Amino acid sequence: MSTLEKLKPINDRVLFTFLQDTSGNQFRETTRYGLQIIESKEKQLNAPRWAKVVSVGEEVSSEIYPGLYILIENLGWTLSVVYKDAKFWNTSEEKIIAVSTELPDTYR
Repeated sequence: MSTLEKLKPINDRVLFTFLQDTSGNQFRETTRYGLQIIESKEKQLNAPRWAKVVSVGEEVSSEIYPGLYILIENLGWTLSVVYKDAKFWNTSEEKIIAVSTELPDTYR
């Protein structure tokens, strides 16, 4: 059993990782030239974020599953938790505003 299979959210919770770099507890964007841009405080607070589902609770609908890309409404997530040297967040299913089976264009 893998580490992620052992880490299971409860009820309607969805465990995920952000697609965007979150080092230093700030959202960062790296240009194709390697330049890192730290977002303004206003954008940090007001932008929805793309993430990848790691695990789901037993009350989450079958439309949300591990490996799916989800767009979460701004500030619709918990503080990060580090488990086995990896950083995770969780949200409730009601905070998810869109889903995609493909990596969003912004991250390709």
